[in-house]
Amino acid sequence: MKITRTSFDSNYHFSQTINSPHGDYVRHEVDVWNHIKIGEVELCAMYQTGLRFKDFVGLSEELELSEDGGTQPLLIAVDRLSKGDIETHSEDAKSTLELLKKVVPSSDWSTLELLKNALIENGDSLCVEHYVPDDLVKE
Repeated sequence: MKITRTSFDSNYHFSQTINSPHGDYVRHEVDVWNHIKIGEVELCAMYQTGLRFKDFVGLSEELELSEDGGTQPLLIAVDRLSKGDIETHSEDAKSTLELLKKVVPSSDWSTLELLKNALIENGDSLCVEHYVPDDLVKE
C-alpha cells in the first residue's frame, strides 16, 4: 500500500515574547497542515504551537500534532503509538489497526507501520520558523 504526503500549508497568527525564569524566548502562533494519503484516502494532519508548556512557564513554540484542531482521529491514534506497540501488536496497536481498516479496508500491520513512519517524517520536517514572516525569525 502506497502512503504519500502532500506539501504543507500554513496560517501564521502572531509572535509573542515570553519572559521566563529560564530565559526569554519567542513563541510563534502558527497552524501548519498537510494531508497523508493512503491509496485514494486523504487524512488531514494539523500541527499547532502552544499545545504543551515549555519549562512549566510558558506555552511551547514547537509544532505538534493537534488533537483538537482538525487532525483526523485515526492519525491521532497512530501518533500515540510507539514503534514498539506496532512491532509487538499491543492492544492499543490492535485497536488502531481496526480503526485503520474502517478507513482503508485492505490495511494490515505493514500499512499501520508505514502510516506511523509518514507521521514521524511529517514531524521531523517541521520547523516553526519556516512559517513565520522573515523579519520575526531570530538569526
